[in-house]
Amino acid sequence: MHKAGALSVRSYAPSWHPEAPARQALGRMTHIEGGGAVARTALASDMLLALQQGLHLELAGTAWFNDGSEVSIELAAINMRSEFASFLACAQTNIKVAWHTLSRTRITYDVAQHQLNDNGRRQLRALAQYVLQDPAVDKVFVDGHTDNNGSDLANLKLAEARATEVATYLQNQGLRAEQVVVRFHGAAYPVADNKTAQGRAQNRRTTVRLEHCAPIFNGYVHVADKMKIVLAYSGGLDTSVICRWLQETYNAEVVTFTADIGQGEEVEPARAKAKAMGVKEIFIEDLTEDFVANYVYPMFRANTVYEGEYLLGTSIARPLITRRLVEIARQTGAQAVAHGATGKGNDQVRFEMGAYALDPDIKVIAPWRDWDLNSREALMDFCEKHQIPVDYQRGANKSPYSMDANLLHISYEGGGLEDPAAPADEDMWRWTVAPEDAPDEPEWLEIEYERGDPIALNGQALTPGAMLRTLNELGGKHGVGRSDLVENRYVGMKSRGCYETPGGTILLKSHRAIESITLDREVAHLKDEMMPRYANMIYNGYWWSPERKVLQALIDESQIPVNGNVSLKLYKGSVSVVGRSSQSDSLYDADVVTFEDDQGAYNQADAGGFIKLNALTVVIRSQLDHQQAEAWQAKLAQFGAICRIKDLSPKGKSVHYKEGKDAEQTLRDITAAHLECPRCGHMQLDSSHCARCGVDLEQAFKLKRKEDLLIEKKLRELRAKKEVSPGQAPRAAAQGVFDSGMGGLTVLAALRKHLPAENFVYLGDTARLPYGTKSPATVTRYASAAATTLVDRGVKALVIACNTASAFALQALQKQFAPLPVFGVVEPGAQAAALAARQAADGSGVLVLATESTINGGAYQRALMTMLAGQPVYGRACPLWVTLAEQGPVDRQFVQTVLAHSLRGFTISGPSTVLLGCTHFPVFQPLLQTLFDEVTASGERDGAVIIVDSADTTARWVVNQLHTQDLVLPTHARGEVEYLATDGVPRFKSVGGYFLGSPIDAVELVDL
Repeated sequence: MHKAGALSVRSYAPSWHPEAPARQALGRMTHIEGGGAVARTALASDMLLALQQGLHLELAGTAWFNDGSEVSIELAAINMRSEFASFLACAQTNIKVAWHTLSRTRITYDVAQHQLNDNGRRQLRALAQYVLQDPAVDKVFVDGHTDNNGSDLANLKLAEARATEVATYLQNQGLRAEQVVVRFHGAAYPVADNKTAQGRAQNRRTTVRLEHCAPIFNGYVHVADKMKIVLAYSGGLDTSVICRWLQETYNAEVVTFTADIGQGEEVEPARAKAKAMGVKEIFIEDLTEDFVANYVYPMFRANTVYEGEYLLGTSIARPLITRRLVEIARQTGAQAVAHGATGKGNDQVRFEMGAYALDPDIKVIAPWRDWDLNSREALMDFCEKHQIPVDYQRGANKSPYSMDANLLHISYEGGGLEDPAAPADEDMWRWTVAPEDAPDEPEWLEIEYERGDPIALNGQALTPGAMLRTLNELGGKHGVGRSDLVENRYVGMKSRGCYETPGGTILLKSHRAIESITLDREVAHLKDEMMPRYANMIYNGYWWSPERKVLQALIDESQIPVNGNVSLKLYKGSVSVVGRSSQSDSLYDADVVTFEDDQGAYNQADAGGFIKLNALTVVIRSQLDHQQAEAWQAKLAQFGAICRIKDLSPKGKSVHYKEGKDAEQTLRDITAAHLECPRCGHMQLDSSHCARCGVDLEQAFKLKRKEDLLIEKKLRELRAKKEVSPGQAPRAAAQGVFDSGMGGLTVLAALRKHLPAENFVYLGDTARLPYGTKSPATVTRYASAAATTLVDRGVKALVIACNTASAFALQALQKQFAPLPVFGVVEPGAQAAALAARQAADGSGVLVLATESTINGGAYQRALMTMLAGQPVYGRACPLWVTLAEQGPVDRQFVQTVLAHSLRGFTISGPSTVLLGCTHFPVFQPLLQTLFDEVTASGERDGAVIIVDSADTTARWVVNQLHTQDLVLPTHARGEVEYLATDGVPRFKSVGGYFLGSPIDAVELVDL
């Protein structure tokens, strides 16, 4: 106990707080006898502050027993001695690495080795230790790679061995087997040039990438660290807006990449523009030589032309840009890449297909499909609001064309070119003079080829970039390489473009010339057969696909003997071959082909045996045709009794036919509607009784004819009473179903399930697919033409199995073809979705997934808002889904990625009822249901999602309506289906079964 008097107050650090200040005096306070200690306000504040900082207080004074000794009292904020010791022990066990150092780990190898070395095992132990202590790590991706030192198969096996070794080691360290994903790629994805030892050493690797299971926030990925996105950046209006939009929308750090591929404009200004928007990592690279050597030249080895005219100048540039985008993403640790392609063009497909092929786990952001800045004026307003410096002029001073250039070509689109009948302005062309203004004197060139690639011009060796640049200058001077064409875009629409490709035009002409004397005939023909498929792959974005690589290997193999020289003449827009030679590989033998005496080089008598052998097939066919002609004439005579039934022959006229196949066709023409057994439907040609059910065919045909006559008589009576219009068909007639493509087959499948005895005529307007991007007037015009074709075939009812046509043209068609029943898919789908939403009773409303035109037209939204008072209705346009569905079965992972991207923002917090507002979309229903179910199972979403299939609901609706009008046949035998298409019959047959669930045997091509 202290004696009354003064007390000293000191603070000091406890043992668990060693970094705190040493013991120090705070002041003095008074201890009053019997009344305790009293401190001034300032000292009291200092004491409380010390306690708040975790320090101990000591009060010292003279002992009460007055022997002069000091007595002290300690006041501690809290006793943390044991807890602090536990903390220190725990800190010793923590791993000494962070996420950013381990999320992408690279294991390297010696040549042809797959075993882990000491350094590799040390890296993997640290990685495993981290994964075991970080519950947020969801997947560990292990990718094996090799250099190019070996065959493709050997490299693939070595890459597999490396990845498997790493995965096994990680599992032995405690990682779960289902957590580790093993992939192997061989030499497919180099990170360095394989031409050097250092580059090959970098490519001999296994990469281990960790993936966090990041939560979703407002439709975008939200992670603890700031998201990093690599943007393909030109410095122009679009990509400048995209850069700022990505920064704001994703709270992201944007890395810009600008590629110089010979576009002829200064790219360095892009650096200053990117810096002005706060970009810290800026990549500007000259890829001209890489572009020509590794992309343009391989394409020209195949003599590649798309749709007979387009030299693919834009298409071939995208794979290189995409490759560098993905490589920079890996280099900088970015989680996503972004591009400035619009949602209408082909470039979006090329960029994203390439990105997914090079890195299946990369995230791709396409702002033009996400934002609401849908015009150049909107972009300019955005720039002004955010003070973004761009070189773009409004109004009359801006360029009327959208242009894209690289060293291979320059393209022009938009503006006045959108009218395909309007000629292009002469002042549009930038690289070439008008042919009539070209020099009056021709210019002569000689190009030397080695293994299919040009290596020298007029005796001077040139790099690939210099070669193409020089040929562009020469061709442009002589007006070579202009083209004005309308091409079929991969996304379905037609587009007009004007192109200048002077150097490419010269290369194509000269390459074919040197091949003409160095390639075997069958090799040359095989290349020509494969070229359109190869061109489609490049145009449609499949450069990095396995099938393109296989074709490239075959093409490159064919080019080994393509060595020599080609002489050309450039004159007023034309390129003429004037000579070709090959000292080492020419297959041209002048001694054999001469019209003069060949001195026995070729025995002309040998041609007789050659001709007879090749004629063998046509001789055998001719003999068989004569035998069949006699058989058909006998069958026709045998069937004469049936053919003589009243009105059985066409219009009662005599039948005239010729021998051979004409006899067969005559018989089919006469009895086409009468050769199927009326009882069982079996086809009859050579018997008086049905081979299946045994019925007497002559009697059966007479009975059927009587029934038909009675039906026609009844119809005439009803029409006379004006109870039935001439447009109505009898109950036995077929039902007509049409769609813009093959999506309506899902409706047809549902109709056949509910109406098995009915006959159907299905029309797919595949020539004008998709309707979803067309204007309402155009859709109505197309739908009227399709409906007219079916009505002319005598259908008894018409089903518009196209949501876009139903939304825009239903009322017009009902009025045009009244009183014929005409049904759409919007009202049935909306009613079913409204019922499901009311049953859900959660008030979350309905999400409509449909084409762009259907969503913009608002038919579903208006119908649903009328039926669902107070509940929200959302519309999401899915412009790529129709094109994706029309491809038939494709890679499941790719489809899931497209679906998930389209549904961003709705998978977690969206409505519990989803309406598939396009008849193409039911093919994706299982994947969509899985996507929603997985989100629900993970706990991120409350309650299940119900997906309403507009195809099935439409079928039920049509069945009810037909029953009320007594137009349904009784169920006795299975009905038949007649298929019509306006284009692509082979593809309709092969892919149509994907929608229908059963194969399609025959499709008739029709013209609307």
